[in-house]
Amino acid sequence: ISLASLVVATLVGVTTGEDLADDLNEEHLQATVESASSDVQSELRGLQRTTVGLAASPQAAVSVELFDAAFDELGSMIDQGNYDEELEALTTAYRLDYLEPLRAAGRDVQLRDITSTSPAAMYLQYEYAIDLGAAARPVTLDDAGDGSDWTEVHQRVHPVYREVVTRLDLIDLYLIEPDGTVVYSVSKGPDLGTNMRTGPYSGSVVANSFKRVAGTPDDGAFTSDLRFYDAVPGVPVGAVASPIIDESELAGVLVVTYDAVRLTDLVTADESWEEGGLPETGDVYLFGSDGTTRTDPRAFLETPGQYLDEAVAEGLIDDEDRARIQSIGTTVLTQLVPDDTADAGVKGDEDVRSTSSITGTSVLSITVPMVSGSLEWFVVAEVDSQV
Repeated sequence: ISLASLVVATLVGVTTGEDLADDLNEEHLQATVESASSDVQSELRGLQRTTVGLAASPQAAVSVELFDAAFDELGSMIDQGNYDEELEALTTAYRLDYLEPLRAAGRDVQLRDITSTSPAAMYLQYEYAIDLGAAARPVTLDDAGDGSDWTEVHQRVHPVYREVVTRLDLIDLYLIEPDGTVVYSVSKGPDLGTNMRTGPYSGSVVANSFKRVAGTPDDGAFTSDLRFYDAVPGVPVGAVASPIIDESELAGVLVVTYDAVRLTDLVTADESWEEGGLPETGDVYLFGSDGTTRTDPRAFLETPGQYLDEAVAEGLIDDEDRARIQSIGTTVLTQLVPDDTADAGVKGDEDVRSTSSITGTSVLSITVPMVSGSLEWFVVAEVDSQV
């Protein structure tokens, strides 16, 4: 009888301990998704406020008008007959810096898919991005020394916008005139001088953000979902756009772009999961309405090779997906989340449940929707249920 009582008491104690551990894990998961959702929404609101403030500044309206006029003058100034050598250098650089990385990432692109036919666009791209020498970067150059009106405007405007991009760790900042021409860019990529309505990037995340705001300027700023953008090979890019209004008329659109790494660093506390309150096997990540990730899962960040092996084994990526992820160094926009996790997001099921992770591990998991403007993302927090 004593032995039986001891066994029963032990089983009750073990069960109570397991229940308590599950309760603690559930509390951790609830707190984690709430914190991550709040942090991401706060970050996006901050980027939107910054973009709105920059677009509302009188400098933005004046700058886009001056750049637009100067860009038109460049087109008539350039003698294409004497610019063949420069165009060849531009083409060579773009094949190396853009075409090869894009093809390595699985994009079937030709040079015409990323370059403009505008002489003024190619002129600026060469002067400000190619003809700099190995040690220079386009963002650092204020004056190309060509004596053009565009450069004169650039000398006054660029230091201000460069500081914004540098301090906020953005990819780029664009001024786009109402008809769609990118008349200024901080980073001076192959999209500078192209037209976002008709040019090679007209279907891109930047173009769609521009067109959304230019089409309905009274709606104010717009924050896009993440998308790959050929002007920044292999990088999931987010865009925030805001109308530039001058005397009640649309003078242009100001767009800023950022890298998805920004979101991964945010939700993982710069990969300090335990400091963020998660146990050793805990994880937190975002995914979108298409079922692919918007931040990188912990297992990928810690052991990418093993992670990809297990994700392939689970059938959530194929060999082509794996090659792309390895090439660009991120799962974002490629890695599918498990069906159970995606279904929970779609159905609005915010209960903690037992399921499988991306790598097939048994986990306790919670999925919570994160709605921010037009964005429809979901936050997932998990912990190994066998620990």
